[in-house]
Amino acid sequence: MGGGFHRSDEMKLKTILLLLLLPALMLVLIGCNGEVAPLPTYTPYPTNTPVPSSPTSNNSSPITYFEKGNDYFKQGDYQKAIEQYDEAIRLNPQYAKAYYNRGIAYYYLSQYEQAIQDFGEAIRLNPQYAEAYNNRGFAYETLGKSTEAERDFAKAKELGFDP
Repeated sequence: MGGGFHRSDEMKLKTILLLLLLPALMLVLIGCNGEVAPLPTYTPYPTNTPVPSSPTSNNSSPITYFEKGNDYFKQGDYQKAIEQYDEAIRLNPQYAKAYYNRGIAYYYLSQYEQAIQDFGEAIRLNPQYAEAYNNRGFAYETLGKSTEAERDFAKAKELGFDP
């Protein structure tokens, strides 16, 4: 019954800090080269990495849909952002950044299981994707899956992620 700081208190504190910092982080991160990354994260990879377009895309490349998705995300229209990321992924199923950003949009729609799946696919495509591990950890944490969350946070840190 003594005082002291318990693991559950630490998790609550992390959640409260995240909720307090998210609006400020969104303003800073959205202004960075059109990059959408609302969860605490950084981008060690170029955002405009060339992605081959489909020969049947009628001048629409995965990057075009990805950027439209980012625009909708910035407007707070996460569902339309997801639709654009869906099309980018349809045109290039290897587009890890599109899975990652779609995962963020799902997270913001409180569709945490879908966010976890998309972060997982981004990780499968790019096993060094520290931000995807970190943000999947937040989604697990939100669902109360602390073991999985801690595993992902540790992996993100191992890969050089420094919140």
